[in-house]
Amino acid sequence: MGRSRGEKEVYQPSDRVRGHIEEGISFLKWLLYACSIGVLVGVVGVAFYYGIDWATQLRGEVPRVVWLLPAGGVSIVLIYRICHMERDRGTNLVLVAVREAEPMKLRTAPLIFLSTIITHLVGGSAGREGAALQLGGSLAAFVGRQIRLDQKDGRVMVMCGMAAAFSALFGTPLTAAIFAMEVVSVGVMYYAAIVPCVSAALVSLQVAQLCGIHSHGYEIGPAALLGPATMVQTAVLGVLCALVSILFCKVMHAAPKLYAKYFPNPLVRAAVGGALVLLLTLLAFVLYRLTGCAPLSFGLEAVGAAALAAVYFYKKSLLDRALTHLLGKIVLADVFNTVVNDHILDLGGLLYYVSAAFIMLFLTVQTIEKRRWS
Repeated sequence: MGRSRGEKEVYQPSDRVRGHIEEGISFLKWLLYACSIGVLVGVVGVAFYYGIDWATQLRGEVPRVVWLLPAGGVSIVLIYRICHMERDRGTNLVLVAVREAEPMKLRTAPLIFLSTIITHLVGGSAGREGAALQLGGSLAAFVGRQIRLDQKDGRVMVMCGMAAAFSALFGTPLTAAIFAMEVVSVGVMYYAAIVPCVSAALVSLQVAQLCGIHSHGYEIGPAALLGPATMVQTAVLGVLCALVSILFCKVMHAAPKLYAKYFPNPLVRAAVGGALVLLLTLLAFVLYRLTGCAPLSFGLEAVGAAALAAVYFYKKSLLDRALTHLLGKIVLADVFNTVVNDHILDLGGLLYYVSAAFIMLFLTVQTIEKRRWS
């Protein structure tokens, strides 16, 4: 059909042009989202950084605060119970939220913020990596729900929050972006999130630097010459690290089950865990006093812990009521019970009691002398 001369021909944009326009709008939209997440998570990351720094300095000035480690564990359990987060899975919650689009609660952010600072204050073991993922992921997930993102975009938003928090705390924006995209599934890279994650990481880094947080640089020495001996040493080191990693993973999976078996109450588990850490620390201190070499003392303690773990995995029956039997063997009051109840003087037990008292007295004198001369 022809058109009359008075009609003007109307040109519609082609599908390709329309697609480019939509891509440009989507790019600008995600750039805005990423920058907003970078600012928000960067500010929270700065507060988290200074909170951990304050707790670490206070613990250094008042070393006796480490004796509150069991109380710190109990307080963290109570805080999570009050907030109805007893079944929180930690860092795995963030990974599952990205992998399976499981919703994250906003309360995760203040809980991990407060619990990590308490842990650092009382001398517990808590890294910033997992806390950064949970902080950034929960905040970003909340923002994603408020602006009504779908599941796919919500995953990208969570990854932006993870990258932003990691970058603010460690000062490594590119590493943070790659880490956030790869940590969910090993070997799988979410390329659609690379621009938002890098943008959020760069913005959060700028926020952190404006607030006085600067990344630490580590000088790397010259590399060793590559030769047959070096290759063999590297291979042996790789095998040893793999074995230690396997043992560590098995212990990490078995320890919660073992605790739950003997201590069903979470409050009791936290208190007992803190007491065990204090006991191991005291043992390392005693070994250091005896040997005068910190690496040797920690090495002996590590070997002992590894041996116990190996025994537990390969023959659990040896550890049944092991603590009760051990305490029964080393108790010092049995020599007096024998005299009072059975009217028998146990010379071996008496010699054991005197020897133990002499060793304790000797260690006390040595400690006092070292303090006096130092």
